[in-house]
Amino acid sequence: MQVRVAYFAMLRDLAGSDSELFDLPDGSSVGMLLEAVGERHPDIAARRKHIAVVSGESYIDTGHKLKPGEEIALIPPVSGGCR
Repeated sequence: MQVRVAYFAMLRDLAGSDSELFDLPDGSSVGMLLEAVGERHPDIAARRKHIAVVSGESYIDTGHKLKPGEEIALIPPVSGGCR
């Protein structure tokens, strides 16, 4: 099955693209998708524990079972300035 991954903020820069398609076996989880992303982009893998994963309007965890054609957003932590 194919899943589209959308990258936001600094993750977009690390991936060199707004989004990419990943081919995964049926029944794959978000954890398996993140492994595939990490193999393609080691700099993103190094930040994995700080990345929020979203499907639609919901945050999802690594155990979430992916559906064919699902779009997953990877969002880095928000950083802000200080006074």
